[in-house]
Amino acid sequence: MHPVKITMISCAALLGAVISGSPALAHHSKAMFDDSKCDTLAGTVRNFEWEYPHSWLWIVVPVANADPQIWGFESMSPAQLEEVDHRWTKHIISIGDKVSVKYSPLRDGRHGGSMNKVALADGRVLEGSPNSCLGANAVYGPNGLTGNPETGGIPKN
Repeated sequence: MHPVKITMISCAALLGAVISGSPALAHHSKAMFDDSKCDTLAGTVRNFEWEYPHSWLWIVVPVANADPQIWGFESMSPAQLEEVDHRWTKHIISIGDKVSVKYSPLRDGRHGGSMNKVALADGRVLEGSPNSCLGANAVYGPNGLTGNPETGGIPKN
């Protein structure tokens, strides 16, 4: 076989391996969250990171007779959030907003979790990661989105 042809075949095989392996390497497990538990916490938005691969909501939570605590809540990518609840946008939550977050806590006890829902001060409730707070009922739906089996895999808006 000609050396140039061997090089081209080798490069194509390497490129195919890199491309097909990228999604598996880029994503992580949700094992760090205890999805069998569901807690709610209220605070003031410190930062809202509308970015890939996961959006993050950071809030400052007041604590009686102590310094406030900073809590971080991971959610899905912007595109997935928009698909789960069409009201999500980059500007739906702003620094200083008062919010209440329903979440599955981190297993190691740190201040954070997997965001299930966010209640805004005006009464709107935005859906977050559908598998949070579902425990054994968590399933994967179409397009990699997660959801509840009673609603066919994707939560109803």
